Amino acid sequence: EKIGTEGRGGYFDGYGIIRDVVQNHLLQVLALIAMEPPATVDASAIRCSKATVLREVAPARFEECLVGQYGRSLDGKEQLPRLQQTRSSPLVVAKEKVSITVFGLIPSDASIFGYARSKLPREKFESKLTAKIPSGASNEAVASFVAQCSYVSGAYDKIEDFTNLRLALEETERGSASQLRIYYLSLPESTFETVCRGIRNVLLPAAGESGVRIVLEKPFGKDTASYLQLSRQLSPLFPETNYYRIDHYLAKEMIQTIVPLRFSNPMLESTWNSSNICSVEISFK
Repeated sequence: EKIGTEGRGGYFDGYGIIRDVVQNHLLQVLALIAMEPPATVDASAIRCSKATVLREVAPARFEECLVGQYGRSLDGKEQLPRLQQTRSSPLVVAKEKVSITVFGLIPSDASIFGYARSKLPREKFESKLTAKIPSGASNEAVASFVAQCSYVSGAYDKIEDFTNLRLALEETERGSASQLRIYYLSLPESTFETVCRGIRNVLLPAAGESGVRIVLEKPFGKDTASYLQLSRQLSPLFPETNYYRIDHYLAKEMIQTIVPLRFSNPMLESTWNSSNICSVEISFK
């Protein structure tokens, strides 16, 4: 695929991180295929139908799962298994736009922190959150979600600002059994090293690096050389098992075509529902 990916798919696959990216797309495919027809075909209605599917997916029992990553070494030759278990009830640090995407999907005992340079009073932050919540959500659900969200203003390269964030996180974690923090970096790739170094030096939880996951969103380099440069910058800071890469441009066109395929085809749409389909199985090889 070349549109929107600038040829990244090939080197992603060659260096193992397609195993990270594809999981995000598989959830999208599952939701779009298995959801009931939305009230309309606008983005908000489709999101609500997708969220209903994801909420109904039976959670796997932890003792039956092997959670981890497999990837290649930096020279791209040796296949190395890298496995590390995770824990539930995470403390999520994310941008305000990112937090909206998990509305109705995160555990009730999880917390979300927005962190950016803009100075936002609590009232304005809540207003921005509620403005983006899908229409039709109950007042109780909205209030519960807003209560889970907080905001800290700070720069990406100042230790004192990261310290303020650490104090806010520790205050929220006090008395919690969770030892997992997920840092979602919806940032320019030029800031990845600086922010990850700040996380390493200031924002580790009590469990240490084993309690940290870092999500790196969108283009992780533009070719093999820039990918390797970024990897060399980040690999000394955390083990590979701590990083999770998302590039939602890869296979974007394929996923987007599912909606018109379903709803623009009367023959398919008349039978594509739970009355006629008893199960959906997606195989990835």
